[in-house]
Amino acid sequence: IPVPAPVFLHDLELTPSYVVVLDLPLTVRPSRLAFNAFPVAYEPSNGARVGLFSRKTSGVEWWEVEACVVLHCAGAAEAADGSVTLRALRSVPDGDRSYIQSYTPAYLHEWRIGPEKGAVTERRLSDVMMEFPVPCGSDGAFLALRVRSIEGPLLLHCSPETGVLLDGVVKFDGSGRQVATYDAEDGWWCVSEPTVCGKYATVMVSNVAKDVGSYGDGFDGMATKVVVLDLESLEKVAEQEAAKTGYGLHSLWLPWDSHVEESNEV
Repeated sequence: IPVPAPVFLHDLELTPSYVVVLDLPLTVRPSRLAFNAFPVAYEPSNGARVGLFSRKTSGVEWWEVEACVVLHCAGAAEAADGSVTLRALRSVPDGDRSYIQSYTPAYLHEWRIGPEKGAVTERRLSDVMMEFPVPCGSDGAFLALRVRSIEGPLLLHCSPETGVLLDGVVKFDGSGRQVATYDAEDGWWCVSEPTVCGKYATVMVSNVAKDVGSYGDGFDGMATKVVVLDLESLEKVAEQEAAKTGYGLHSLWLPWDSHVEESNEV
């Protein structure tokens, strides 16, 4: 799909008829490295578009939207009238320093696209800062990590220079309404995205201090555990001690039997 600038495309969505792609003004230009500049930058003057790429004809139609950054989508659906609704975590940087260099809060946002050519409406659905949405049902429901504050624990290994503290899991239903919350215990922070496994969800939490780095620095005194949550209510049903993890973020659930040899060695 040709685009006029080298954009940072981090996520997309699928519907039965379309691949929903984002041509947003977070650009990646390796030539910036020659001038000792970070290769990723926010260029809102480039404009912003959402594309509906037909899975049948391979054609794409573009719809102009307000300039923003989206790293993570939270679902898309088609309506009977031919319109497409996209939900994603949207942020608007206040300068050209990229989302990666300088963190910008992201909020749940909705775009309703079509069916008339050029017809787009958009709105913010929540005032909760969040990251890393994970689908948890066929009706468009999802889980995400709630952002408590924009400072740490990434002070020794810094990308972005100001990290975020993630203090719980939030659940939204298919209409974009928050319906459940898990609050991490005081002094504990989420260090993995929520992972859905059957009727449960899991999240890793650590008692991470602000001066703890990401990859092995200052782990003395740290503890990490996996918390098991009821997927419907997000009430804690169990927890288990785990390997010390300062910051992990991405996670995946796999059936244990598929990763255990006959000798019971992993």
